[in-house]
Amino acid sequence: MDHGIKFFFSDRSHAVKFVEFVGEVVPAQSRHEKQLVSRGTKSRNYKCKYTCSVEISRICREDLICLPPIAAHNLGNLGPFVICTKVTNSIALLDPFTLRHCYLDADQYWRSPFKALLTSRQLVEYIVLDVKVASTEVKFAAQSYDLHEANQNDIELENYKSLVPPDTIKIKKSYKEKNQRKHRKPNPPKLKPLEMEVDGSKCGADREKVNNEYEEFLRDLVETLSRITIKITHPLRWHQ
Repeated sequence: MDHGIKFFFSDRSHAVKFVEFVGEVVPAQSRHEKQLVSRGTKSRNYKCKYTCSVEISRICREDLICLPPIAAHNLGNLGPFVICTKVTNSIALLDPFTLRHCYLDADQYWRSPFKALLTSRQLVEYIVLDVKVASTEVKFAAQSYDLHEANQNDIELENYKSLVPPDTIKIKKSYKEKNQRKHRKPNPPKLKPLEMEVDGSKCGADREKVNNEYEEFLRDLVETLSRITIKITHPLRWHQ
Protein backbone atom coordinates (compact mmCIF):
# COMPACT_ATOMS: atom_id res chain seq x y z
CA MET A 1 0.00 0.00 0.00
CA ASP A 2 1.45 3.33 -1.06
CA HIS A 3 0.09 5.23 1.94
CA GLY A 4 0.83 2.56 4.52
CA ILE A 5 -1.41 0.75 6.96
CA LYS A 6 -2.17 1.49 10.61
CA PHE A 7 -2.42 -0.93 13.53
CA PHE A 8 -3.81 0.03 16.92
CA PHE A 9 -2.79 -1.67 20.17
CA SER A 10 -4.24 -1.25 23.64
CA ASP A 11 -0.87 -1.96 25.24
CA ARG A 12 2.43 -0.34 24.27
CA SER A 13 4.37 -3.56 24.83
CA HIS A 14 2.26 -5.30 22.18
CA ALA A 15 3.13 -2.62 19.64
CA VAL A 16 6.83 -2.89 20.47
CA LYS A 17 6.75 -6.67 20.04
CA PHE A 18 5.00 -6.27 16.69
CA VAL A 19 7.66 -3.81 15.50
CA GLU A 20 10.38 -6.24 16.61
CA PHE A 21 8.65 -9.06 14.75
CA VAL A 22 8.51 -7.04 11.53
CA GLY A 23 12.22 -6.27 11.83
CA GLU A 24 12.97 -9.99 12.13
CA VAL A 25 11.22 -11.01 8.91
CA VAL A 26 11.89 -8.09 6.52
CA PRO A 27 14.45 -5.27 6.25
CA ALA A 28 12.80 -2.46 8.17
CA GLN A 29 13.65 0.71 10.05
CA SER A 30 11.49 2.15 12.82
CA ARG A 31 10.95 5.40 14.70
CA HIS A 32 9.22 5.83 18.07
CA GLU A 33 7.38 8.96 19.18
CA LYS A 34 5.66 10.01 22.41
CA GLN A 35 2.87 12.59 22.61
CA LEU A 36 1.21 13.98 25.74
CA VAL A 37 -2.58 13.60 25.50
CA SER A 38 -3.76 14.83 28.91
CA ARG A 39 -2.46 15.64 32.37
CA GLY A 40 -4.25 15.69 35.70
CA THR A 41 -4.54 19.17 37.25
CA LYS A 42 -4.34 17.92 40.83
CA SER A 43 -2.62 14.59 40.40
CA ARG A 44 0.59 13.63 38.66
CA ASN A 45 -1.12 11.29 36.26
CA TYR A 46 -0.20 11.66 32.61
CA LYS A 47 -1.81 10.10 29.59
CA CYS A 48 0.47 9.68 26.59
CA LYS A 49 0.09 8.39 23.08
CA TYR A 50 2.92 6.31 21.63
CA THR A 51 3.45 6.01 17.90
CA CYS A 52 5.77 3.54 16.20
CA SER A 53 6.48 4.24 12.53
CA VAL A 54 7.94 1.37 10.52
CA GLU A 55 9.26 1.58 6.97
CA ILE A 56 9.67 -1.69 5.10
CA SER A 57 11.91 -2.33 2.11
CA ARG A 58 9.93 -2.58 -1.13
CA ILE A 59 12.32 -5.14 -2.61
CA CYS A 60 10.65 -8.51 -3.30
CA ARG A 61 11.87 -11.88 -4.51
CA GLU A 62 12.67 -12.04 -8.25
CA ASP A 63 12.87 -8.25 -8.57
CA LEU A 64 15.46 -6.92 -10.99
CA ILE A 65 17.56 -4.20 -9.35
CA CYS A 66 20.06 -1.66 -10.59
CA LEU A 67 22.31 -1.11 -7.58
CA PRO A 68 23.39 2.43 -6.67
CA PRO A 69 27.15 2.92 -7.27
CA ILE A 70 27.83 3.15 -3.51
CA ALA A 71 25.99 -0.10 -2.77
CA ALA A 72 27.65 -1.88 -5.70
CA HIS A 73 31.09 -0.73 -4.47
CA ASN A 74 30.41 -1.83 -0.88
CA LEU A 75 29.39 -5.26 -2.17
CA GLY A 76 32.66 -5.75 -4.03
CA ASN A 77 31.60 -4.18 -7.33
CA LEU A 78 28.60 -6.49 -7.64
CA GLY A 79 26.22 -5.93 -10.53
CA PRO A 80 25.01 -3.30 -11.14
CA PHE A 81 22.17 -5.51 -12.45
CA VAL A 82 21.24 -8.02 -9.75
CA ILE A 83 18.27 -10.25 -8.96
CA CYS A 84 16.71 -10.57 -5.53
CA THR A 85 16.55 -14.30 -4.74
CA LYS A 86 15.27 -14.14 -1.16
CA VAL A 87 13.98 -11.62 1.38
CA THR A 88 14.12 -12.15 5.14
CA ASN A 89 15.63 -9.63 7.56
CA SER A 90 18.30 -9.39 4.87
CA ILE A 91 18.16 -9.30 1.07
CA ALA A 92 19.86 -12.01 -0.99
CA LEU A 93 21.21 -10.69 -4.30
CA LEU A 94 22.51 -12.59 -7.33
CA ASP A 95 24.50 -11.23 -10.24
CA PRO A 96 22.94 -13.05 -13.24
CA PHE A 97 26.10 -12.65 -15.35
CA THR A 98 28.81 -13.74 -12.89
CA LEU A 99 26.57 -15.79 -10.53
CA ARG A 100 28.09 -14.00 -7.56
CA HIS A 101 25.83 -14.15 -4.54
CA CYS A 102 25.72 -11.88 -1.48
CA TYR A 103 23.51 -10.76 1.38
CA LEU A 104 22.54 -7.21 2.27
CA ASP A 105 21.36 -6.71 5.86
CA ALA A 106 18.90 -4.03 6.96
CA ASP A 107 21.59 -1.58 8.14
CA GLN A 108 23.43 -1.82 4.83
CA TYR A 109 20.22 -1.41 2.85
CA TRP A 110 18.99 1.69 4.68
CA ARG A 111 22.39 3.40 4.42
CA SER A 112 21.91 3.36 0.66
CA PRO A 113 18.30 2.33 -0.11
CA PHE A 114 17.16 1.45 -3.60
CA LYS A 115 14.05 0.21 -5.37
CA ALA A 116 13.37 -2.39 -8.02
CA LEU A 117 14.03 -1.59 -11.66
CA LEU A 118 11.46 -4.20 -12.73
CA THR A 119 9.22 -6.43 -10.61
CA SER A 120 7.98 -9.99 -11.13
CA ARG A 121 4.69 -8.60 -12.48
CA GLN A 122 6.64 -7.42 -15.52
CA LEU A 123 8.14 -10.82 -16.38
CA VAL A 124 7.66 -11.85 -19.99
CA GLU A 125 7.59 -15.46 -21.17
CA TYR A 126 10.01 -16.43 -23.94
CA ILE A 127 10.62 -19.67 -25.77
CA VAL A 128 14.36 -20.41 -25.66
CA LEU A 129 15.39 -22.23 -28.84
CA ASP A 130 19.15 -21.88 -29.23
CA VAL A 131 20.75 -23.38 -26.12
CA LYS A 132 23.23 -26.23 -26.13
CA VAL A 133 24.19 -28.14 -22.99
CA ALA A 134 26.68 -31.01 -23.30
CA SER A 135 26.15 -31.06 -27.08
CA THR A 136 22.41 -31.54 -26.60
CA GLU A 137 19.94 -28.99 -27.87
CA VAL A 138 17.48 -27.81 -25.25
CA LYS A 139 14.16 -26.09 -25.81
CA PHE A 140 12.16 -24.63 -22.95
CA ALA A 141 10.06 -21.67 -21.88
CA ALA A 142 11.58 -19.06 -19.60
CA GLN A 143 10.30 -16.00 -17.81
CA SER A 144 12.54 -13.01 -18.42
CA TYR A 145 12.75 -9.27 -18.03
CA ASP A 146 12.48 -7.40 -21.32
CA LEU A 147 14.73 -4.39 -20.79
CA HIS A 148 14.51 -3.37 -24.43
CA GLU A 149 10.75 -2.72 -24.34
CA ALA A 150 10.37 -1.85 -20.64
CA ASN A 151 9.89 1.74 -19.52
CA GLN A 152 13.02 2.28 -17.43
CA ASN A 153 12.72 5.32 -15.19
CA ASP A 154 15.18 4.22 -12.54
CA ILE A 155 17.42 7.14 -11.59
CA GLU A 156 20.24 4.72 -10.75
CA LEU A 157 20.68 3.91 -14.45
CA GLU A 158 21.69 7.53 -15.04
CA ASN A 159 24.68 7.00 -12.74
CA TYR A 160 26.16 4.49 -15.19
CA LYS A 161 26.84 6.53 -18.31
CA SER A 162 28.71 3.80 -20.19
CA LEU A 163 26.42 0.96 -19.14
CA VAL A 164 24.56 -0.76 -21.97
CA PRO A 165 21.65 -2.81 -20.55
CA PRO A 166 21.08 -6.23 -22.11
CA ASP A 167 17.92 -6.77 -24.11
CA THR A 168 16.65 -9.47 -21.75
CA ILE A 169 17.63 -11.10 -18.46
CA LYS A 170 16.42 -14.66 -17.89
CA ILE A 171 15.00 -15.26 -14.40
CA LYS A 172 13.56 -18.77 -14.29
CA LYS A 173 12.10 -21.57 -16.33
CA SER A 174 8.36 -21.48 -16.92
CA TYR A 175 6.48 -24.64 -15.98
CA LYS A 176 3.03 -23.19 -16.53
CA GLU A 177 2.15 -25.25 -19.62
CA LYS A 178 3.66 -28.41 -18.14
CA ASN A 179 1.73 -28.04 -14.91
CA GLN A 180 -1.51 -27.41 -16.79
CA ARG A 181 -1.08 -30.69 -18.66
CA LYS A 182 -0.07 -32.63 -15.57
CA HIS A 183 -2.59 -31.31 -13.09
CA ARG A 184 -6.17 -30.29 -13.35
CA LYS A 185 -6.73 -26.68 -12.46
CA PRO A 186 -7.81 -26.54 -8.78
CA ASN A 187 -10.81 -24.59 -7.65
CA PRO A 188 -10.13 -20.87 -7.11
CA PRO A 189 -8.99 -20.43 -3.48
CA LYS A 190 -10.79 -18.23 -0.98
CA LEU A 191 -8.75 -16.47 1.67
CA LYS A 192 -9.73 -14.98 5.01
CA PRO A 193 -8.95 -11.22 4.94
CA LEU A 194 -8.00 -8.82 7.68
CA GLU A 195 -10.65 -6.40 8.85
CA MET A 196 -9.78 -2.95 7.46
CA GLU A 197 -11.24 0.50 7.07
CA VAL A 198 -11.35 2.15 3.64
CA ASP A 199 -11.13 5.87 2.92
CA GLY A 200 -14.41 6.68 1.17
CA SER A 201 -12.84 9.38 -1.01
CA LYS A 202 -10.41 6.87 -2.54
CA CYS A 203 -12.57 3.79 -2.30
CA GLY A 204 -13.06 3.26 -6.04
CA ALA A 205 -9.42 3.55 -7.08
CA ASP A 206 -8.12 1.58 -4.09
CA ARG A 207 -10.69 -1.16 -4.55
CA GLU A 208 -9.78 -1.65 -8.21
CA LYS A 209 -6.08 -1.77 -7.37
CA VAL A 210 -6.53 -4.20 -4.48
CA ASN A 211 -8.83 -6.43 -6.53
CA ASN A 212 -6.28 -6.61 -9.36
CA GLU A 213 -3.49 -7.46 -6.95
CA TYR A 214 -5.70 -10.02 -5.22
CA GLU A 215 -6.55 -11.76 -8.50
CA GLU A 216 -2.89 -11.86 -9.47
CA PHE A 217 -2.00 -13.34 -6.10
CA LEU A 218 -4.69 -16.01 -6.53
CA ARG A 219 -3.26 -17.00 -9.91
CA ASP A 220 0.15 -17.51 -8.33
CA LEU A 221 -1.45 -19.42 -5.48
CA VAL A 222 -3.28 -21.76 -7.85
CA GLU A 223 0.05 -22.78 -9.39
CA THR A 224 1.40 -23.55 -5.92
CA LEU A 225 -1.56 -25.59 -4.66
CA SER A 226 -0.37 -28.67 -6.51
CA ARG A 227 2.77 -28.75 -4.35
CA ILE A 228 1.69 -27.56 -0.90
CA THR A 229 -1.39 -27.58 1.31
CA ILE A 230 -2.93 -24.27 2.39
CA LYS A 231 -5.90 -23.78 4.71
CA ILE A 232 -8.62 -21.94 2.78
CA THR A 233 -11.48 -20.10 4.48
CA HIS A 234 -13.55 -17.08 3.40
CA PRO A 235 -13.42 -14.78 0.35
CA LEU A 236 -12.11 -11.24 0.31
CA ARG A 237 -14.53 -8.65 1.72
CA TRP A 238 -14.43 -4.85 1.89
CA HIS A 239 -15.46 -3.06 5.07
CA GLN A 240 -16.39 0.59 4.91
